[in-house]
Amino acid sequence: PSSGNPSSGSQKESCLEEASRAGREARPSLVLSADGRIRNYNRAAAELIPALREGTPQEGTPQEEEIAGRHLEEALPRLARALNGESPAAEPSGTEPSGKNPSGKEPEESKELRENGRRSEEKFSAEKPSAEEKLLEVPAGGGEARYYRPVESQAGRGAGRLVVLQDVTEQVLRRRERASRLEALFNQSPDMINVHDAEGRILEANPRFFEKTGHEEEDLQGMKVWDLDRSISREEALELWAGMEPGDRRRLEGTYRRKDGSAFPVEVDIRRLRLEGKGQFMAISRDITDRKVAERKLRRERDRLETLFESLPSP
Repeated sequence: PSSGNPSSGSQKESCLEEASRAGREARPSLVLSADGRIRNYNRAAAELIPALREGTPQEGTPQEEEIAGRHLEEALPRLARALNGESPAAEPSGTEPSGKNPSGKEPEESKELRENGRRSEEKFSAEKPSAEEKLLEVPAGGGEARYYRPVESQAGRGAGRLVVLQDVTEQVLRRRERASRLEALFNQSPDMINVHDAEGRILEANPRFFEKTGHEEEDLQGMKVWDLDRSISREEALELWAGMEPGDRRRLEGTYRRKDGSAFPVEVDIRRLRLEGKGQFMAISRDITDRKVAERKLRRERDRLETLFESLPSP
């Protein structure tokens, strides 16, 4: 840790390093008192957090004497928010790190619909805001950033709390890359996809949905599922969703109403999303007009053959 008095810095550093487990942690670590005041921190923490660094601080950056004994929320508010599970909002530079850059055989089309559903469900799971709420973002070289998760434990009997900052940058970058790929799949899907809540309000839809229905994004304001699908009533929809647990899926056929009033048949794969505290559902729909035309043609041919067979004289 840093010291405001260079002549006593080495001795003070030695005392602090031996004073608690924070000094023996290779990872950035701080020791807090039971009431949340900063008691100690190690060299790795001082190198990571500008407010703890050795030397003359920038304007507004307290030195060690000013940091020690202060409440974490006051001295290092971004770290305090991350530790409390809140989203660390941007802070003025010089106090803490602030990141600026940061049936039988299934038809082939049904297999594609199912795969689209799996990928789209992953997209919304990957977007859960809680995924990075407890992370501290620290600027790194080249305009990039690194991400740390504060983990709290007891520093020892009567020693207060130990906060260790775990570097989770690689996990964060992998998760963001995956979310980016899933976002592209969502936007480029050949199927219509929309997300609605447990009250039937349509919250989001992909470009294919707007293309097929003729609606625009502003049309989603106030639109309910039964406004779109004229084959299902409000009561039927609410009963269907009430019987679904997170991860459950249902497949049914419906009739979507376009903006111009025309309609077309669809196959709908409904999934309840695994989002904590949110009753949301995803509907992946496919236009089955061609299938219905083929079915009607086959039905007419079958009826014709039956009629012909019944008209034959008995032997």
